[in-house]
Amino acid sequence: MNVGIVSTGVYLPEKRMTAEEIAEKANLSVEVVKEKMGIIEKPIPGTDDHTVHMGVLAAKKAIDKANIDPKNIDLIINIGEEHKEYPLWTSAIKIQEEIGAYHAWAFDVALRCGTTIMALKVA
Repeated sequence: MNVGIVSTGVYLPEKRMTAEEIAEKANLSVEVVKEKMGIIEKPIPGTDDHTVHMGVLAAKKAIDKANIDPKNIDLIINIGEEHKEYPLWTSAIKIQEEIGAYHAWAFDVALRCGTTIMALKVA
């Protein structure tokens, strides 16, 4: 049996917030934002950029990059944020439906800043 990650996908919103805008909103100096926090600009979700929608777009990029049939996907691990479109909702199952991976197991992982590392270890 071969098991592994064959592709990944990322979606980043087009809209950006600059270090200057962040500094103004947070009442910090631009130098603190740029040099201490390391932020030059940050992606900002648009009105249609909800967590699951962004996950679907990222998943579709991964599927296209791997050139696979979604029905051959065995597992979907969503490492999204706790703040979802609906409370107590498993985002991975909605992503599974939206991309057509009907044979896959699907679950969410939430561990705040450590989520990505834990999801990769689980995968």
